[in-house]
Amino acid sequence: MFAVRAENLVKIRTIPDKDSNPVTKRIPDGVSFSVEKGEIFVIMGPSGCGKSSILRLLNRLEDPDEGSIFYNGKNIAELPVTELRRSIGLVMQIPSMFEGTVLDNILYGPSLCGADLKAKKEEIETLLPWFSFDPSILKRDPDRLSVGEKQRVNILRTIANSPDVLLLDEPTASLDAASAAGVLEIIAGINKMKNTTIIMVTHIPEHAEKAGGRIMMMEPVS
Repeated sequence: MFAVRAENLVKIRTIPDKDSNPVTKRIPDGVSFSVEKGEIFVIMGPSGCGKSSILRLLNRLEDPDEGSIFYNGKNIAELPVTELRRSIGLVMQIPSMFEGTVLDNILYGPSLCGADLKAKKEEIETLLPWFSFDPSILKRDPDRLSVGEKQRVNILRTIANSPDVLLLDEPTASLDAASAAGVLEIIAGINKMKNTTIIMVTHIPEHAEKAGGRIMMMEPVS
């Protein structure tokens, strides 16, 4: 059974052309794909082709103007948004941190769901070595972290909700080579150890290859 299936996705947008005149375009324009449970699926293509838009549609930050998306066989338009976002977690390209400590950030989602925060904290502590973190990281101010550390916290915060599907929007784009390699190892580990379905967007061919799995190439929007 497919974890995610998209049929003829279209999002109509008005964007400025080179002379700053508004132009209506379909981004994405009729994209279809299926992702099996536990699969790593990479979406590649040039800037502006609709890669990130697809992730926003899958997480219902936006809804398609045409087409449908199915999660475990159900149309996501029929699912409560909060329920969907617990099951399909999205990690944005630019990591944003909330006020408080790193632990406060990681437990934010579980706290909204009424989870046992003590048990969740213990679970997070077991994952820290996997993310190359010392336990002291949990007490730190996230504003004092490096970009690479923030991205790893961002991923850890998302998987703290135990999503079945993890959406990653250019998770390595702003990282140096060493940090990018570390994030890609974490992604592979999440997939292997938790059987989490991974859908990752990137424009970097080397990172797509290292992530493994199938690659869907998108063409530029004319």
